[in-house]
Amino acid sequence: MKIILTKFKEYFISKLKLYEDERDYFLKTFYQKILQVLTGVNPNFLKDNLSYSKKNVLRGLHFQSIFPQGKLVRVVKGEVFDIVIDIRKDSKTFEKWFSTILNNINKNQLWTSKVFSHRFLATSEFADFEYKYNQYYYTNEQVSMKCNNTFFKINWPTNKLFLSQKDKNSLSLDLALNL
Repeated sequence: MKIILTKFKEYFISKLKLYEDERDYFLKTFYQKILQVLTGVNPNFLKDNLSYSKKNVLRGLHFQSIFPQGKLVRVVKGEVFDIVIDIRKDSKTFEKWFSTILNNINKNQLWTSKVFSHRFLATSEFADFEYKYNQYYYTNEQVSMKCNNTFFKINWPTNKLFLSQKDKNSLSLDLALNL
C-alpha cells in the first residue's frame, strides 16, 4: 500500500498493491496495521456497504451531524468522479473541495475522515461502489448538502446529473452546517 496525500490532511488516496500472475490478480483491500503505520488512522470499521449506480447518478454530499462517519471507499467495478468538501468552519480549507477518479483499473481507494462531506458521480455505464464505515448510520443525523450549484464551482464531467429526491431537496451549505 502506498499513501498519496492531498491538500486535506484527513483525506488521502491509498494505492493498493496488486499481486498478478497467470491466473489474474489478488488485491489486499484493507490492512489495518499498515494503514495505521502509514497514516496514523485506526478506523475500527463497523460496517460495509455497496451501492450500484447507473451512469450520471450523483450520490451524496452527506454527513452526520452528531455521529460523524469516517469511511474508506473504492470502486469495485466501473468508474466514479469522487469529491469531498471540508466542512470544518475553523479550517484553513473550509469550503474547499478535492476530487479524484476512482475505478476498477487504478484500484485506488480513499480514506475520508468525519470532517468532510462526501459525494460521487458515476461516469461509467454503471459503478459498484464499496464503503467501509467507522460509525453506524443514524437516519435522523444525516444532513444532505447541495453541491451541484455554482457556489463550489465544481467542474462535473457531465451536465446530465441524476439525483435522488432527497438530494434534490438538500440544504445550502449555510443551512446544513447550522443544524
